[in-house]
Amino acid sequence: MTWHDDEALTAADVAFTYDLLADTTLGDGEDADVPSPEFRGSAALSTTYPWSTTDGST
Repeated sequence: MTWHDDEALTAADVAFTYDLLADTTLGDGEDADVPSPEFRGSAALSTTYPWSTTDGST
C-alpha cells in the first residue's frame, strides 16, 4: 500500500495516525465557542453551466 506520492505506507505511519486520533488534548469540538450565523439579507443565486447553452446534439 502506498501514499498518493507512491511512498510506502509504514507501521510508523499507522502508529502516528492512531496516536493523533487518540490525542484528546484539543477537545472533542463540543466545547468550541462557535458563533451563530448572521443573516444580513437575502439574495437569489443563479448558476449557469457551460453545457446548458448547447442544443444537446453533441
